[in-house]
Order: sequence, then structure tokens, then C-alpha cells
Amino acid sequence: MTDDIDTDEVDRLQDRLGNARNQIRRRLVGQEAVLDQVLACLLADGNVLLESTPGLGKTLLVRTIAEVTDCSFSRVQNTPDLMPSDITGTEIIRDTREGREFTFQPGPIFANVVLADEINRATPKTQAALLEAMQERQVTAGGESRKLPDPFFVLATQNPVEQEGSLHPDETLYMNGRLWTASDALEYAKTNGTLVENGETKVYDVDATTQTLTSDGDMVETECLVYETAYEGEMYTFETKTGRRIRVSDNHPFLVNRDGFVRWVKAREIERGDALVSPAELSLPETPFPSHETALDRLEECGHDVVRAVQIRDLKNTLGAGETLTAADLDALRIAADYSKKELAARIDASYDQVCNFFQGAENGIEGQLESVLRRADVQPGDYVEDYARHRIDDELTDEEAGFFLGFIIAEGSVTDTHVTVTQKNLSAKLDRWIAIAERIGLDVEVRAEPTGREVQISSKPFVTYLDERYSLKTPERLLSAPEDFRRAFLEIFLLTESHFDADRRRISFSQKSRSLTNLVAHLLLDIGIIPWLYERDEQYVLRIQGEDIVTYLRHFEWRGEAPTVEGFDSAHRTIPLPDEKVERLVDILGMKHEGGFSDRVWYNSYYQLQTERNRMATPYFESLLDDVEQTLERRKATEIEHAIDDDLGQAAKLCGLSITDLVEGTSLTKHRLWQAYQSEDRPTEAIEYVADEYTSRVAEAEELTDYFGDLVSGDVFFDRVTSIESESYSGPVIGLSVPQTHNYIAGLGSCGINHNTYPLPEAQKDRFMAKVLVDYPDRDAEREIVDRFTGQVDDSIPVEKAISTEDLLLAQELVRQIPIAEDLRDRVVDLVRSTRDSDLLDYGASPRASMGLVVLAKARAFMIGRTHVASEDIEAMAKPVLRHRVVVDFRAERDGVTPDDAIEQLL
Repeated sequence: MTDDIDTDEVDRLQDRLGNARNQIRRRLVGQEAVLDQVLACLLADGNVLLESTPGLGKTLLVRTIAEVTDCSFSRVQNTPDLMPSDITGTEIIRDTREGREFTFQPGPIFANVVLADEINRATPKTQAALLEAMQERQVTAGGESRKLPDPFFVLATQNPVEQEGSLHPDETLYMNGRLWTASDALEYAKTNGTLVENGETKVYDVDATTQTLTSDGDMVETECLVYETAYEGEMYTFETKTGRRIRVSDNHPFLVNRDGFVRWVKAREIERGDALVSPAELSLPETPFPSHETALDRLEECGHDVVRAVQIRDLKNTLGAGETLTAADLDALRIAADYSKKELAARIDASYDQVCNFFQGAENGIEGQLESVLRRADVQPGDYVEDYARHRIDDELTDEEAGFFLGFIIAEGSVTDTHVTVTQKNLSAKLDRWIAIAERIGLDVEVRAEPTGREVQISSKPFVTYLDERYSLKTPERLLSAPEDFRRAFLEIFLLTESHFDADRRRISFSQKSRSLTNLVAHLLLDIGIIPWLYERDEQYVLRIQGEDIVTYLRHFEWRGEAPTVEGFDSAHRTIPLPDEKVERLVDILGMKHEGGFSDRVWYNSYYQLQTERNRMATPYFESLLDDVEQTLERRKATEIEHAIDDDLGQAAKLCGLSITDLVEGTSLTKHRLWQAYQSEDRPTEAIEYVADEYTSRVAEAEELTDYFGDLVSGDVFFDRVTSIESESYSGPVIGLSVPQTHNYIAGLGSCGINHNTYPLPEAQKDRFMAKVLVDYPDRDAEREIVDRFTGQVDDSIPVEKAISTEDLLLAQELVRQIPIAEDLRDRVVDLVRSTRDSDLLDYGASPRASMGLVVLAKARAFMIGRTHVASEDIEAMAKPVLRHRVVVDFRAERDGVTPDDAIEQLL
């Protein structure tokens, strides 16, 4: 401690801090470590990130700290629709004795102690506004910077990731490039994965990925885990306007657009009319198919005799040169020559047993005769498989041909273990192409004329196995990860064979009995940005493409016969829920109503009907409105408003939607006086200042609203209104995917069911918090005391006294910085932080900001408990709170259950 500090003053402040701790303990039970860590951060003038589940007294703790330190308190409940100005504040018009004037309305950030609840539910832009205020200790609004109060302490909470919200075992989910039922995905995980968590919820690592929604609204492939847990309660089934359907537990979280505000809503809270945030476009990965050679190897493993083309070429050359061949070599030539063993025996006048014994290794003197016959045979090099009969399967299929070939089979054919059969009446040219492909790869094709059209059959058990091993013939759900050329060809022929164009209703309709195949087609369409509509009719699934999606379809695919005329296909099948008052406000404050041709804009009718259409606009029209808004906003920002006012006061006012009546209400000027100013070059100072200030404020507000609305229509999502909700009682296992960071995935019929309850803080922004404090459940004795203390009377509030003034708190913060730390302890802090950057357990470590934070917090802890120097125990007590949010555990270590605290403990 420096010599010029009054030690009596230090003792006095330490006594008051001790009293403050005792006052807080009157309300807070069983959280001693949490209290000490939070108070140390307050003394160190640093902010805290607090993690806990709901109901553990976070708000009570922070509010009580504010009371006992005589600090002002505010609470911000973060939600996805919260805007930056909702936190920082905005300018409003206020009536005064002198007339109306602009007044800054401070947001909740203007308090000594601010609780930012569930910060990971706010959007990144709102998080950034809060964190910038924390960093700069000021807020800029209306062109003016406003300092935040002293002391200033932010405590932000976030809920830990939970595997909550799960699927019915029969529900569909996307994982590893294919569609699964949840129960099949779980069985796969149990058989092929590693059990990484074995509590009530079992979690499996299967080195898997799924499609997830990022906070920017983009669908990406992301790592995931599979989990299972027991559930008893209501199971909800939701169906949307486009026919998507999903069955989930009552706590399954969805992203929902409710009247223009995107928020997290659990299944039991969803209402008809809410719009699920659903994928408008997927980004499916491409995985090459197994090679032809790999598929032949698999046939060999199944017990078939396989002969390769290169082997036949070599054997023909050897045979022609008169060299002796082995029995295996001659057997391979026999298969290529299409001789059965019986036919070969007859040609050399030997018994069938003699030929069989020779090929099994017996030396019975017939090899010369066999060589002679095979030398004269028509041996064509190729890839052959023998299974009672010879089957030729050559590798001449491109990905595009394979997609067409399999799509035709699945759409128009049937498959048994030994036969592939297709029948087609209307697409004669397509069937001819299919036959040509089959014959080119060496297959024997039988064609028969039937009343239903030509029937084509391939009898070959090895070929059926080959198609399944190489192209997943029997499990087409795997084809989502096929190469793009395969997917496009598969989808085109599949839709072409079973769809028709309804000219009156301007839509393409496709029918299919199989739910899984319908779901596959829906996902494949989403991969090219087409949103299909799904209906279940008479035990069939009908898939429709309509509106602007027809244009996208025809851009990618062939249409049989005359293609539909695509002009006018900007029909409004997609709508977007919007807050009508905010849309109207945006148009108004940009003065767009005062510009010529307002009613001629393409979006005008949809905008005009916004209120009567239940707060919805057609998405194409709203996008057009936003385009016009953005162009108008750029013009407004480029306008030098002072010059515009000099040129024409009335016109300048209209640029931000101000009528003469608005100016009368906003100033002390009469309508007549303003009218004179409009008509002359006389510019009343009050009017000039009012219009200039209002213009600046309105342009800033318009920019914020434009950003908000832009987020609604950007990215790979659209809003799909819930039209049906059913529930049923259920008891049994539920299954889901756990996705690090984003905590969402797609599931359900037609690809719906995005759940997304958090926007995780970026690592760089976490670093702005001095400490991350974990709040755990109280032990049994503490919980009993909580029950006794807060249930013994009707009024459960417990009074506390002010224990330290804000002035004393600020003085204590100054004195904390002057607490001395020995050089060896300082070096220990530096070495500890540096070691996080070299640890094998961590992907990356902490920055020098962590070193500074740990030293200051160690000083604060020493001061708080009555010492005037830093001890080793202070560093050890504060190391985890300072470092746990600044390090990232290596994925392999995380998979083994290593937490940031475990890694820090090892380094300590």
C-alpha cells in the first residue's frame, strides 16, 4: 500500500464492505463463492458474465447489490426482437413551457448496476451495442455522446446449453447427409458412436454433421451429437401453411416470427398464426459415391465370383502367347467367355465333376483342352460377376447418368433382390435412354409390351446388390449427400415422371405414396432454393411447386412438352409477418409518401392492405419496398439538410415526413407563420433547428428499422405460418441432436423444426467481461433454508440496509488498484495466462487482457477480505472466473468431457 493512503480509511471501507456482504447474505443463501467473485468484480470496476439455469437468484443478487451500495438498478430482458436503441435510448419530442423540443430518453443502460438477462438470446447487433457501451462507458445517440454513470457495473447472464426440446422417435431428422428417423439415428449412434455423457440424458458422438441456422440466417453443415432422454408429457404436432409437419416434446424451442418480431417460443407456447422460421434453401454437402472397384470388392465379399476387365486383357495376351495359365486364370476366362461349367465340360468331352474338380485345384490333365477351347472363344474384356449365371457390369456411368438411371427406377419401377423392373407409357424417349444406359454397361435387358406401356426388366441379383452398394438403391434417403450432377438428374426425372402442370392454378403437382421419398424430394428442392408445398390426400403425398418457385424450377430442369409460360409468376405465395406500425413508421419518416408516384409503386397495394391482412405482406412486395427504402435512405443520408432547408423549408421537412401540422405541434410557431416561411426565403430559427434535428433523428431511426427488416428477409429462411396444432400424451424416450454453439438443427417432414434459442457471444466479445461466474444449484441444507426463509410469511421480501455509499464504492475501486502484488506473484499470473496458449487441451488461450484482469481481481479479493497485499490464494481463487470464458477447449478434449475449468486446474 502506498504511503499517502490513510490506512484508517482503508479499514473503514473494508468494514463497510463486510457489512455489505452481510446484508446481501440476508437474501442470498448458499452462494458464498458467487457473492465473493461478483463483489470482487465490482471493486475491480469490471463486468461479469454469469451463467446459471433459471430460478437460482441472479436477479435477486444483482438487485440486492444495488440496494446495499445505494446504486441505481435496471434490468434488460434480452430477446431476439430487442433493438440496440431499446438498450441505449433514443431521442423523443417533449412538450415544455417554451414549446416542443427534442429530449434524449435514456435507455436502461443508464444505471449504476445493469442486469442484462439472457444476453445469448439477443441478436449480435444488440449484443454489440451493449458491449460497446460497456467498453466505451458512453452512448452515442442523435450525434451526441453521453457518458454513463459512475460506478457502472454490468452483470450479463446466459443460460447454459441444455439438451432440451426433443423429437418423437418416429420423427425425421437430417444427419450425415441423409434423412433418418430419430430412432434409427439413435440406434446408429449406439452402435457406431462413443457415449460421452451417461446421465439421465445419454449423449453420443458419432462424428456427425447436420444442417443448422447461423445467427446470420444462413444454413450450414455443422458438427452435432445425438442424445436420448426419458420424457413424460404432451407431444405436440405442428403443421404449417406449406404442409411441413413435425412432432416434438412440449419444451422443444422454435424460432418464431410473431407479428414481425422473431423470438424463441417453446412448443407448448406456440399459437396458430405464429410463423416458424424455416429453411428456404439448404446447403447440402457433396460426397462422392464409392468407386466401381469398391462396389465390385463388396460383391466379392458377398460371395460372388468377380472378374475385372484389366485381368481379362492380361489373360488373353498370356493365352495368345502360349503361356500356361492357372486354374483360377482359366476360370476367369470361362466367365468372360460366358461358359457355364457344364457347357465347358460338354465342349471338351469331360464330365462336369472333372471341370469342377480342376477349377478347385485338382490336376486331372484337362487344362490343355480348356485352354484350347477358351483360346477360340469370343472373350470380351469387361467386368463380370458370376452368380449361377454371368452378369456384366461395366463402369461407364457418369454421376448425371447414375442420377437419371436410379431416379427412373425409384419413380417408375420396382426392385426385388434379383430383379429391376421399370414400366413407362408416356416418356418413350426417356425409357429408350434408360435402356441404352443399361445395355452400354453390359446388362441383359428384356423388353415387353404391356397395356400400361413398355415393361423393361433386368434379371441380375449382383446388379441389384451393386446398385445398393454404390448408389444406395434401397435407402434413397442417403442420396441427399450425392454429387450435385447426380442430385439434379435424379430430381428432374423423378419429378418429370410423376408430375403435371395445372395451367389454371399455375402450379406443378407431384404425387407420391412414400412419405420418405416425398421428404427426400422436398429436401432436394430446398437445395436449389425451391420451397415445396406438401399435402396428404387419400394416403398419398402431393408436392406442389407454385408462384416464383416455378421460375426457379424451369431454370434448372427440363419440362416435357411445351414448358409453362413463366411470365407473371411473381405471385404472392410467400408472406412475411410484419409489425404494421413499424413499417408505416419507416415509410413515413423517410418522407416516401410525399414523393411522386407513391401509389404507383409495385408494393403499394400490399403495403396499403398490411393492417387488414393480419400484419402480413407478400415477401416479394416487401423485398421491393425494402429496396426502395434503402435507396431513399441513401439519398437522405447524402443530403446536406442545412442547405436543403435554406433552399426550401417545406420540401426539406417533407424529406423526413414532416407536415406543416407536425411543425406547428413541434414548435411554438403558428401555421400561418410557417406557411409564410414555406412561401418565402424567411426561415425562422426555431423551424430550422426543429427540422434539422428531426431530420437527423428520423434518418437514424430509419436506418435502424431498415437493418431490422433487412434481417427478416435475409439469409436462407422464410416464415411458415402454423395452421394446425395437435397434442397427445406420451411417455417414453425422446431423441434429438445437440449442436455446439448454434444449438439448432432441421427435422420434420419437408424440413422444418428449426430450433434456435441462443446467439452465442463471439469469443472477442466475451473477453470484455472481466470474469465469468458459474451459479450452481444450492446443496440440500441451503435449499431447506431458502424454503424456510421465503415461505414463512405472505410478504417474502427481506429488508436490507444501505451499507456503503456510491462515493465510498468509487473510493474503494481507486484503493484496490493500489494494493501491492509481489513480483513473483505477478510473474505467476503472466506465466499462467501464457500457458493457456500452449496447452494441448485448448484450441486457443487467453489474451494479455486476462493477465491484467487476474491481477486486478486478486487485488480486489485481498481488499475485500481485509488484507492489504495479494496472496497466492487470491490468484488461485480468481483464476477460473477470469480464464474460463477466454479459453476454448479442443474438440477432442471436450469430447472426453474436459471442461475449461478442468484445463485451468491442470495449468494451476
